[in-house]
Amino acid sequence: MFVHRLLSALVGIPVGIFLVWQGGLWLAGFVVILGVIAFQEYHATLRIRRVEALREIGFPASAALILGAYFFGGPELLLFTQGVLALAVVSSLAFHLFAPIEGSRTMSAAATLLGVVYIGFLFTFTVLVREMVGPTRTGLPFGLHLFLLAWLATMAADTVAYAVGKALGKRKLCPAVSPGKTVEGAIGGVLGSMAFALPLGIWAGFPAGHAIALGALIAVAGLIGDLSKSIIKRDVGVKDFGTLIPGHGGVLDRFDSLLVSMPVAYFYAIAFLR
Repeated sequence: MFVHRLLSALVGIPVGIFLVWQGGLWLAGFVVILGVIAFQEYHATLRIRRVEALREIGFPASAALILGAYFFGGPELLLFTQGVLALAVVSSLAFHLFAPIEGSRTMSAAATLLGVVYIGFLFTFTVLVREMVGPTRTGLPFGLHLFLLAWLATMAADTVAYAVGKALGKRKLCPAVSPGKTVEGAIGGVLGSMAFALPLGIWAGFPAGHAIALGALIAVAGLIGDLSKSIIKRDVGVKDFGTLIPGHGGVLDRFDSLLVSMPVAYFYAIAFLR
């Protein structure tokens, strides 16, 4: 398992850094692929419980939301996002008029919309963060700095939380959902994220206090993202969403924390850093 995780990291991290560094359609196109794969994993997982998250709606809606984050900005992005979500709501209900499915139609419509928002909408923030414009003192784009801080601080929180939990963890954080997580591990993850975010923030030109605060918020958001994913897996009764990434599971298993930490970084930057 450790070897698989290490090999995945050795391949995935350089590829990820290249795509983030390039930004633009390189990153947006890659995120669309991740979003479609993630919705397929979500669809396949829920089918175990005979709940049908409609791919006919989930795939195009998720792709449209992510691409819209790149091609539109300001009021146009808001209108486009509202339009896609409204169409997804109507379509998820109307679909059953013409193509009856097994199981509950209401559950199917609800699961479809949850998937579009949880996967498609939240993935848009990876593009929005990278494309953000703001002050920078290094000559590199503001959005690149913010993305790297959010991404690497999320990874640091996850790694430190795991290590501290293994070494010192005694009190269970949320045993009904994720028995392996401990209060000590969660605190270690927050401190690790703060320690990692500080030098990255100073390098980017962010005030030290904001870098530390953002690191703490990212760690908490990442933990919520991880636990949210665990709720779905525990309800269905599966260990992982998929096997695409050796040692990590599927796309949702690997990007669960980022799905929540990226929106936090985006709105924090709008409020305090631009």
